[in-house]
Amino acid sequence: MENKIFDVCVIGGGVNGSSAAYSLANQSKNVLLLEQFPLPHTRGSSHGQSRIIRCLYQDYEYSKMTCDSFALWKTLQDEVNEKLLIQNGMLQIYPPDFLNTVSESCQALDKVGSRYELLKDGDEINRRFPLFNVSKNSVAIYENDGGMLLANKCLAALQKMFLLNGGILRDGERVIKLTPGNVIEINTDQAIYRAKSIIIACGSYTKSLVASLGLHLPLQATRTHACYWKLKDASTGSVNSGFPSFIKSSNRNHIYGLASYEYPGLIKICDHEGIAVDIDYPDTPPYLEEIKNVIRNIMKGVDDTPSIVESCLYTNTPDRHFIIDVHPQHTNIVIAAGFSGTGFKMAPITGQILADLSLGRHPSYDISMFRMSRFHGVIKDIKSSL
Repeated sequence: MENKIFDVCVIGGGVNGSSAAYSLANQSKNVLLLEQFPLPHTRGSSHGQSRIIRCLYQDYEYSKMTCDSFALWKTLQDEVNEKLLIQNGMLQIYPPDFLNTVSESCQALDKVGSRYELLKDGDEINRRFPLFNVSKNSVAIYENDGGMLLANKCLAALQKMFLLNGGILRDGERVIKLTPGNVIEINTDQAIYRAKSIIIACGSYTKSLVASLGLHLPLQATRTHACYWKLKDASTGSVNSGFPSFIKSSNRNHIYGLASYEYPGLIKICDHEGIAVDIDYPDTPPYLEEIKNVIRNIMKGVDDTPSIVESCLYTNTPDRHFIIDVHPQHTNIVIAAGFSGTGFKMAPITGQILADLSLGRHPSYDISMFRMSRFHGVIKDIKSSL
């Protein structure tokens, strides 16, 4: 491959990089996908058995991207002949002072045409889903077609179809240098590759890699934990019982959960917020008090001591919105970062957007809110850095 020039080299084998590679391979492009860790691994944000999928967002663009992703997940599901998507519903519970948020979320759902029901008080929520014991003045939105994605299987499916469509995957190979130009040179710790364009989508490691390109992205790695809690009655919180994925919103945090599926008799309940870490030394002890408070205050029949705790590495921007953009001087360098906690569900559409950008095309989605220039100082030293 030393003399080969790829159409696109994708750096990062997580869900967004793999989705972009899959989209490009489906368009008969010559694509190289590089992943620094041996696959599968747990050093990023795309591993684990489950993720919530929902169209329920205040921001229309997120709602639109996720809503359009459902059909693509189902197509991938058919291609690999394996279950990837479980539509057991999605419930978002709000305190009474979130009525503006509820209204904006309903408007976004109306605009994308997603089916939902507004549950107007806590009694209605508790009757509908007996595992909850929320206060009477709570409100909720139930999104009928939401549910969960089987994350590890989704990622493996994307990579499988990428390879079947002629893509080349190299894992356990770290990029150590990028040389911009009409043809970009990619030096790894094992080889040198060349490509007409590149997509950088390597999670928390994006920050250090793009620094050599004169960009100073405000990305922060955080350590979060996926926790599984014992149900007193295993049937009450299972997928088969109709228990949905859920989010409990408040001014302090967002606690989320998924129906019992991965571990029999255990329900997954997690804190969306994490602890800032150094990506080279990311392990931190779990902080579980916020989750325990939610279990004690709004749920019944759930043990408040976790049975299993697993870790995950997030990557966040200051405003918690994505970065999807091209380099200001080298438009054949595409950068995607800051997806953690939100990006998995809409990855098929994100992958299409990244593919379009890498091929010099305008995406069919409005990505203006994802431009890196919204952050002060991101590109101020670019001329002297290259």
